[in-house]
Amino acid sequence: MALFSKENSGMLPVMILGYELFFLSRPGQVKKNRKTILILTAGMTVAFILICWLFLGNDLLARTLGGYGARGFTLGQRLLTETRIVILYLSLLISPLPSRLNLVYDYQLSTGLFTPPATLLAIIALICLSGLILFLFKKDRLTAFAIFWLLGNLVVESTFIPLELIFEHRMYLPSMFLILSGTAWLYRIAIRKTRTARLIIVGSLLLLSLFTWQRNSVWKNEITFWTDVTQKSPGSLRAHSNLGLAYINAKDFDTAKYYLAKAIAIGHNDKSSNFGFAARKVYLAVAHNILGVAYRETGNFPAAIKHAEQALKLHPENPNSP
Repeated sequence: MALFSKENSGMLPVMILGYELFFLSRPGQVKKNRKTILILTAGMTVAFILICWLFLGNDLLARTLGGYGARGFTLGQRLLTETRIVILYLSLLISPLPSRLNLVYDYQLSTGLFTPPATLLAIIALICLSGLILFLFKKDRLTAFAIFWLLGNLVVESTFIPLELIFEHRMYLPSMFLILSGTAWLYRIAIRKTRTARLIIVGSLLLLSLFTWQRNSVWKNEITFWTDVTQKSPGSLRAHSNLGLAYINAKDFDTAKYYLAKAIAIGHNDKSSNFGFAARKVYLAVAHNILGVAYRETGNFPAAIKHAEQALKLHPENPNSP
């Protein structure tokens, strides 16, 4: 049931087995039940392959690689870039400043280990993080499992599947045990240093409340929201197009024209876009179509027809929706 609701629940059997090994197995029991564990692991692997076949068909590799046709990056570039993105996710947990939060990232691709150099550093950091699972297994089982849970639950959306590169909400589930582990650490501090723990709790509540208030001002309406996104992602075709649509909904057609024209310029000139050529054509068609609406509403029918025709030319199937 979970799988048909959200695909990343495909990792749930692995997490259940991990929970068993980390928390429920008594010392020496893992070695004793090694055969059973191997059988269960093999069974889960077969189940995972069957699930992949159910969703993707017989030629799993071809379907997976085929998805990159609509993207502006390759499988290798995605795998390299995701290492930096996972580190970004972790940094947002530590420092969730409103100025760092965004919906549509204009994120630089990693095209090699040193382009940008942060790619190699991110890979090393993730290797060290994985090593911490083994290091902390006997010393701090909860923190070790929190790291295992984090990395395991990022496998589906942050590895080889050709999804969009980055969305902050992908950390909702993976961060759950990290937050629980942090609470446990705070509890340990409270036993020894009650005043310090209280300062941390009160300070965190005040800061997070302030950040929430600031972020809510961005989410006030479509215009404030998409303005914030365009400021943080000035090279985003989608953000400028959506801001233009927001101004059309507010009946400010002149401002809408400005942002839609900017979106179209970005779509035609942006070589670093994370959209492939086919997907970019779709979003360009949407921008042309919305711009045509703005011209129609201001009585400039020749310009409206011109942009409507351009939208049809770019995406004749349905220029209204990507």
